Amino acid sequence: MAGLQEHGSIVADGLGLSNPPTLAVRSRLSEVEISKVSYGSDKIGMAPAFPVTNVFFLGVYLTEVPYNEIQRRGRPVIGQGYALNSMHIADLSEEWSGNIFSTFEAVTFALPRPIFDEVAEEAGLRRVGSVGCDPGAIDPVVAQLVASILPAFERPNEANALFLEYVVLALCVHVLERYGIGTKIELCRGGLSPLQLKRATDLIASNLTANLSLTYIAGELGLSRQYFIKAFKQTTGLPPHRWLQQHRIRIVKELLRETSLAVVDIANRCGFADQSHLTRVFSAFTQDTPAAWRRKYRN
Repeated sequence: MAGLQEHGSIVADGLGLSNPPTLAVRSRLSEVEISKVSYGSDKIGMAPAFPVTNVFFLGVYLTEVPYNEIQRRGRPVIGQGYALNSMHIADLSEEWSGNIFSTFEAVTFALPRPIFDEVAEEAGLRRVGSVGCDPGAIDPVVAQLVASILPAFERPNEANALFLEYVVLALCVHVLERYGIGTKIELCRGGLSPLQLKRATDLIASNLTANLSLTYIAGELGLSRQYFIKAFKQTTGLPPHRWLQQHRIRIVKELLRETSLAVVDIANRCGFADQSHLTRVFSAFTQDTPAAWRRKYRN
C-alpha cells in the first residue's frame, strides 16, 4: 500500500508551513511522518485545510497555547487553549482546518490507518474504526515518547532507525489500547529461544552501519515486530535499539584499546554518524571521551 510520500507532507499542507523538520519511519505497509512544527506570528489566521486522506493526525503541544480554533468541514467545532504536553487526535478522512489565534510549537504524527491495522494484528488487538481523545488531554506516556524523539530533529543524521520504529510502534499500541474502540492487548508470554536470540543479536551485531529495521529482524525470525520487541526485551532486559547502542560501545572500546585506528574511523566502522556523535554517546556511557578512555585503558 502506498506510503505518505505520495500525498506530500500532510502537516505542511494542512498548516500552510514550508518544509517543517520531518522524520519518516517506514513500516511494512505504510510510512509515518513525524514533524516538529513551529507556528509563528506571521502565520496567524486561517490555515489551509488538511488534505482528506486515510490518516490519523496526532499532535502534542510543546508550548502553552492561549486559544486556537479547530474547524471540521468548514464549521468551528473546538475553540480552546492547550496546556504544555496536551494532545489532539483527528481523523483526516474528514476535512479539518485551523483558525490560528496563538503561536505554538508541537510535534505531530501523521499515522496512516494501515499502520494501526498492522500493529493491531501483530499485538493481538481488534482493528478499530477510529481513535480519538478529548482535545487538550494530557497523556504522560505520549508526552514521554515525544520527548524521547526531540533530539532526532536536531541531529536527524544520527537518528537510529530501530529506535524511531520502536517509538512509533509503542505510540500506536498505546493509542490503540487507550483511545481505540474494543481493543485488548495480548501480552507476550515467553522470551526468545536461545537460537532466536543468537540469530537476532548476530543480525544486529553484524550490521552496525546498516540501520536494520525491526520489521526485517523480526521477519528473519518468523515473528511479528510486536512479539519480537517484547520477547527480546524479556530475554535480554533491553529493547533492541538499546542493545545495539551498548554493543556499539563495546566494539568501540575494543578498537580503542587494541588498535591505533583514529576515532573518526572507529565512528564510521561502528555505525555512528561522525566523530562528534560517537563522542556524545560514548561520554554518556563512560563519562570519558574516546580519546581519554583510550589513554587510560590502551593495551
